[in-house]
Amino acid sequence: MTQSYAVWYEPSDPASGSSCSVDVHFNLWKTTLASHQRKIGSKAKQSKHVKYLLDVGVLVNEIRSVKSLSFYCPYKLEKDLIFDLGTILVQSPQLVNAIFNESWDSRKEAEFPDELLMTDSEGFDKVKVHSLDMARSCSVVPIAEGSEIKIGMNENSAQEVKSYYRFRIRIPKEEFVSKAYRPMDGFLQTALTASDVVDFRLNERRNLPHSLFRPPGERILATLMKVHFLMMRPLTEDLIPVSAPVSQSRQIEWGMWRDYLEGRYSDTEMVAYHWKYKDKDLNAIESINLLAKFRFRHVNIKTIMLYLIIAAILGIGFSLVASQFDRALHPTDESESIIDHQEDLSRENAAGE
Repeated sequence: MTQSYAVWYEPSDPASGSSCSVDVHFNLWKTTLASHQRKIGSKAKQSKHVKYLLDVGVLVNEIRSVKSLSFYCPYKLEKDLIFDLGTILVQSPQLVNAIFNESWDSRKEAEFPDELLMTDSEGFDKVKVHSLDMARSCSVVPIAEGSEIKIGMNENSAQEVKSYYRFRIRIPKEEFVSKAYRPMDGFLQTALTASDVVDFRLNERRNLPHSLFRPPGERILATLMKVHFLMMRPLTEDLIPVSAPVSQSRQIEWGMWRDYLEGRYSDTEMVAYHWKYKDKDLNAIESINLLAKFRFRHVNIKTIMLYLIIAAILGIGFSLVASQFDRALHPTDESESIIDHQEDLSRENAAGE
């Protein structure tokens, strides 16, 4: 059964009964490591070393009521697989505007160099983007069947403006986020059609380990107001929506996003598919369940090589059989001379008798 991701929080004052509402942004990238590309002639040859990256952005609306914020992954993670993206965003207001689809202004306060404050055209504060101190304010703890990424709120967060945190998870295994389906007779095909299925769930309580909520009240699921989910896939793949239609799609402009990917990953042509989840009456979203299927074709090099080897073996075999058959039908001069010599000896022997 597919397990769910989750966002929960620890209240700064448990007795107050205050809640925590959040907007959550996900970017799921299917890419390859740049080091796994090699150049052959004038073309770049890309290996099959696929890497999945999950970017998670959380906008906390009532930051003063939150002591810590947690993101649950349904698989085991080491801390070195977590990368802070706030550091990149603080240096690039253009990326922040791209994420929020806004045209805000930005400013930095000298006493807080690791934060970026985004303001609207009238100067009102909209969002404060935070860099994460991975050593002090972020921890990764094994819990139940997965891992908890826990972010402590700093003292400067306790103000009216909304706070935004964003980090990247380098998915350790492809099957954690995508299931590959290949045709049964694929080994016989030189070019085969394959499918990848992504099944993503958030705050779906029935798909979360029951031990996470024992004792009751220790972990409180955050209230989801808006969820934006983007999948970045190679241009050669075709999307087949299953659970919900895609809200919009566009080709990625690498000029802006190359540094965002740390320079470690390939920048082949990709398409971003965007799903939006929000209640039309601005009520909370209980959970999300997204199922999408991607179909693509690729050349089966192993099968092609096998067919070439078989063809070569059959060619050699047919050549040998044909040669033997030709010899049987058309004896050589040497064979004819031997036969003639034997006939001459037979006649001589007959005459002598």
